[in-house]
Amino acid sequence: AQRLVRGSRVLVASRYRPVDLLGALHVPLIDFRDHEVRKFLLHDARVQARLHGGELPRDLFDRLCRELSGTPGHLEIARVVLGTVSAEELRGDLDAAESAELARAREAHLQRIFLERLWERLPASARVLVSRVAASELPLPVEAAARIATCSVVEAQRDLDTARAL
Repeated sequence: AQRLVRGSRVLVASRYRPVDLLGALHVPLIDFRDHEVRKFLLHDARVQARLHGGELPRDLFDRLCRELSGTPGHLEIARVVLGTVSAEELRGDLDAAESAELARAREAHLQRIFLERLWERLPASARVLVSRVAASELPLPVEAAARIATCSVVEAQRDLDTARAL
């Protein structure tokens, strides 16, 4: 948040409590129930059109609504997939209990959540070091990492240890 003044309030919608947030009221975000998933998915015009046009059978949509849960971010990705995947593919994926597209969407969503959290936990110096050495495909000795990050070997080792510990 930027340009906040004393007494400002910030609403953070997240499944996880932000790190180092003092004096915050944390209300856990629960997964949507099937009727809430249905309502969320039907806010997409493509999903609605496919459902009402018969391209997405009602029984398949109902099944998906029962099996899907998650946060709005996860459901938004599912809504995009529903707008493009064929009913046959979706039925096959649900029968196999793991859709490749849904699995990729779920994985991307979880990575976004967890990677951002890990990145935020790194001190600024470790972020600089990690972002600079990440471009190398080769293993780097700590001396090379220090040179790339323009810091001492001791600082580079400390930051690498911090990043590994997360």
